[in-house]
Amino acid sequence: MPKSKRDKKVSLTQTKKKGLEFKQKIIEDVQTCCDKYKHIFLFSVHNMRNTHLKEVRQSWSGSRFYFGKNKVMALALGRTQEDEYKDNLHKLSNQLRGQSGLLFTNKSKKEVLSYFDNYRVADFARSGNVCQQTVMLDEGPIPEFSHSMEPQLRQLGLPTCLQKGVVTLLKNHTVCEQGNILTPEQARILKLFGYKMAEFFVTIEGMWSSNGKWEAIADRPEPIVPPKVTIKEMKQMKMGWKMMRKRKQAMRKGRDISRLSAGLFVNKLFGYKMAEFFVTIEGMWSSNGKWEAIADRPEPIVPPKVTIKAKPRDEADEDGMEDDEEEEASDEEGT
Repeated sequence: MPKSKRDKKVSLTQTKKKGLEFKQKIIEDVQTCCDKYKHIFLFSVHNMRNTHLKEVRQSWSGSRFYFGKNKVMALALGRTQEDEYKDNLHKLSNQLRGQSGLLFTNKSKKEVLSYFDNYRVADFARSGNVCQQTVMLDEGPIPEFSHSMEPQLRQLGLPTCLQKGVVTLLKNHTVCEQGNILTPEQARILKLFGYKMAEFFVTIEGMWSSNGKWEAIADRPEPIVPPKVTIKEMKQMKMGWKMMRKRKQAMRKGRDISRLSAGLFVNKLFGYKMAEFFVTIEGMWSSNGKWEAIADRPEPIVPPKVTIKAKPRDEADEDGMEDDEEEEASDEEGT
C-alpha cells in the first residue's frame, strides 16, 4: 500500500537539539581554559563508569575536566600548526582518540601523576570486556543463594541442583578464562557472586604547559593481577545476601526498612549489640481508687564512644546465624 503524504511524524518533545551554538560554546570554553590554567593533561579512561568519574571531578574541584566529542575539542585546540590556538597545541589535539579527555589544572605534574596512579576502583565486569583472570568455582553447596535462584543459575550455565533445599554446585566450574571475551552470562555470574574483575582507572597520556612545551608521558606502572582465582564461599557475603533479601521483603510488605540499614548490617557483622529491650512503668492504680504517676526511672549510663574489638570468626558467625533465625521466626509470627 502506498504511503500517505499526510502521514507525517509530529514530535511532541520540548527539548532542543544541540546544534552549532552548543559546539561553538564548547570551543570558546576550551580556549578560555587554555588561557586560565597552566597545564593541560591528556587522559584516557578505562572501564568507564559515570559514578567514579563524578568522584574524580569532585576531588579536582579547582580544575576543569572536558570529556566529550574529540573532534570538537581538537577543533578548539587546532588540528594543524597553522590553525592551533597556542604553540604546540596541535600535538595534543592529534592524540585525542577513543575515550580521551582534557584536564585543565594549575597543579604540578607530580601531583597529577601521583593521584591517578593510585586511583583505581574495582567494579563488576561487563559483557564484551577481556577477561583479566581465569575465575573458578569450587564444587559444593552455595548457601548464599536461595532455592528460588537455582533455575536462574542453571540457565546461566552452572551445573547446579537442589540438595535438601540448598543450591549445590555438582562439580568445579570455570566461569571464564584469561584473555577471552566476557559473555553476558559470565558477567552475570560474576556479579551474582560479588566478584569485581574490572577496574576503573585513568591514565595520563601527555602534558602541555603554558610555555608551549608538549611532553608525552610513558606508560605508567600497572598493578600485578593474579592470572587465576577461585571464588570461595564467604560467610560475610552470606550474611550480606540475607540482609538484602530482608530489605526486599520489607519493601514488598510496605514496612519501615530503616532498621535494615547499612549501619545495622555493620553492627551485626561485628557482633555488636547497640539496642536494648526494656519496659518502663508509667503509673499504678490501686483497688482503693488511688492513682499514682511514677516518675522517670534512672537510665543506665551509656558510653558515648566504643571500640569494637576483634572477635573469633566462628563465634561471630554463630551469633549472626542465631540472630537471623530469631528474626526469621519473628517475621513468620508477624505474618
